[in-house]
Amino acid sequence: ATDNLRSSLIGQIGGDVPQVKVELFVPFVVRNTIEYHRQLKGVSVEARFREGGDSCFVNAHLADLNRLLGNLIDNAAEASASVKSTESVVVDVTSTITVVRIRVIDHGEGLSMDNIEKIFDSEFSTKGKGRGKGLASCRQIARDLGGEITIEGTKIGEGTTVLVELPSVPRPAWFLEQIVVEPEDVLVFIDDEEEMQEVWRN
Repeated sequence: ATDNLRSSLIGQIGGDVPQVKVELFVPFVVRNTIEYHRQLKGVSVEARFREGGDSCFVNAHLADLNRLLGNLIDNAAEASASVKSTESVVVDVTSTITVVRIRVIDHGEGLSMDNIEKIFDSEFSTKGKGRGKGLASCRQIARDLGGEITIEGTKIGEGTTVLVELPSVPRPAWFLEQIVVEPEDVLVFIDDEEEMQEVWRN
């Protein structure tokens, strides 16, 4: 359990072990990805957790989940910036026993019906030649993780919602929903790894 905790926490703050899947605490990964991309292209990005989204886990390669979320946030920010929208890009997370749903919502120009059919094609892009790889990569990552990615909704002049669905996994044995600390308690954390020290500081 200790090794799993260490792998998950290190992964969530940016470390990675290639080709190793771990139980990832989705809110932590989402917040850290958003922090990295915050104020991208002058568009703010905010997280919203509801209906179980604040305590869900997926089994994934950390680098893949970071890449998936990062590409979608980048695209959403570009779409919103292209129409000079002042509204935030929203990453909305919900969860059930079987599936974690991550919606990335932009306020850009939206997609035509023709483009919806082609948007995940590696040879297609609304941004010009050679720019269609990101969403194709997102689809491949989602499917590799046992999930799927779709355009849940779009409206010309109002924006687009991209939906990622990934299998949820039970909360690991090491996960604590809360730690009760009494006023007289003293907590001492000792760790020789800088990454873990940063986790405790935050």
